[in-house]
Amino acid sequence: ADATDIAVRLWAPKPPGSSAALTWKTDSVLIYMIADLVGASHGRIAEESLAIMSAHFDGSRQAIVAAKRIQTSLLEFLACRPGEGIGAAVLLYRPRTSDSAGFSGETIQQALGQAKPGQILLAESVSERLRDVPSLPLRTVSAQTTIMGERQIELTELLWTTPDRLALL
Repeated sequence: ADATDIAVRLWAPKPPGSSAALTWKTDSVLIYMIADLVGASHGRIAEESLAIMSAHFDGSRQAIVAAKRIQTSLLEFLACRPGEGIGAAVLLYRPRTSDSAGFSGETIQQALGQAKPGQILLAESVSERLRDVPSLPLRTVSAQTTIMGERQIELTELLWTTPDRLALL
């Protein structure tokens, strides 16, 4: 009942000779690092959709730990490679199952398309589960950025670091 998926949007230079979007199958140290962080947080890479870099977690707390690890590690990665223009946005959401609507691939892509580097965004269903976690700073994302087609979804942002550190991404 607490299963949570994450989707990652990356801003990074494409490997030489490649014009395709970055996926879990891209031969890149950055992709390998993120995949390792997903595994270390007890997640599983979702291979079924190459258009979205997603992973599955049995619980929302595992997913939030993975999202924070990804963002923190990207800051450390950038410290070793200044000026490379690397960043990521992470969206946490309930997976689609036979008894829940979850997010469609289109909704995920639209939400991440409006995200900024460094953001960790949570669907309303996930943020409700995490409200009881002490000192987890969440803020509602303005409605202007959450309009998806004809319906509006509620997103919450985890404020995981300072604005100065976010500017590095």
